[in-house]
Amino acid sequence: MTTMFSPQKPLLQLCDINNPTGKDKQTGLMNMAQGAISALRNPKSHSNSEIISAEEAMRRLMFANMIMYQIDEAIAYSNIME
Repeated sequence: MTTMFSPQKPLLQLCDINNPTGKDKQTGLMNMAQGAISALRNPKSHSNSEIISAEEAMRRLMFANMIMYQIDEAIAYSNIME
């Protein structure tokens, strides 16, 4: 995630990173994606110790959806053809 969304030289750029606001948005996306990898991974596939409720599963899906929306925006900004 740090390579893909780096605020210095990203592979996928969310917006103009030549100003503080753009750098902050790029850094935020990088941090959110890193956090999702660390905190929101599938707990049942990695251990049997954590069971989540339907409500928690929905919150995690909404967070993942928000990240995916930002990635879609970055693809459009970067003019990447799918």
